[in-house]
Amino acid sequence: MFNELGIVIELDREEEFESFTTATSIMSSYFRFAETVAAWMQDEGVAAPKAHAFITQMLRGLAGASVASPQNSFATLTDEHQTPGGLNEQVLQSLTDAGVFKELDRALDDVLTRLVSGRSK
Repeated sequence: MFNELGIVIELDREEEFESFTTATSIMSSYFRFAETVAAWMQDEGVAAPKAHAFITQMLRGLAGASVASPQNSFATLTDEHQTPGGLNEQVLQSLTDAGVFKELDRALDDVLTRLVSGRSK
């Protein structure tokens, strides 16, 4: 029944469930990332509906890339979606240098800690 809604992933341990639950905590950040780019485009003179449509389609395409090649890790897809010295590499490096991804790790750890401490009560 659930396969009709999407992919069913069977979990072996309760701790895996907590990791999956923690991973869902990025949803609003995903949309804030998209909003930031769309707002930047608007600041550069692009009409809001055009910016929204473009970002929506680009993110849809990127999600499709991971669906189309499940054998590739996200690290591989990262490499495949940048050219050495290119624009994508530049933004990734800027975000990395700013500690964005380390902060994401920390935030996820904090969510997991919250979930685990709530379970033990």
